[in-house]
Amino acid sequence: MTEGIGEIMSGALIETQVRKARDEGITLGEARGEKKGEARGEKKKGNEIAEAMLSDGKPVEEIIKYTGVSLTTLQEIADRLGLTLTITEETVEGESKSE
Repeated sequence: MTEGIGEIMSGALIETQVRKARDEGITLGEARGEKKGEARGEKKKGNEIAEAMLSDGKPVEEIIKYTGVSLTTLQEIADRLGLTLTITEETVEGESKSE
C-alpha cells in the first residue's frame, strides 16, 4: 500500500501537534507541582515557627498574626506539645475576621 504525499504530511503534522500538546502538558504539570510544593513548604515553615513561638510562650494573637496559622492549627500544635492555649475574646474576633 502506497501512501500519498498528502497523507504523509498530514501524519507528520499530527505527530508534531501531539508532541507540542504533550510538552505543553508537561510544562503545565511541572508548574502546578512546583506551586503546590511551595505552598506546602510555606505552610510547614509557618507551623514550625508557630510551634517555636508557642514553646517560647508568645501570645496566641501574635503567633497567628506573624505565622498565618489558624487557631485550629495552633490548638493542634499546642495539643501535640502538651501545652494549653490562652484564648481571649480578641483571639476569637481576630480569627473570625481572617476567615
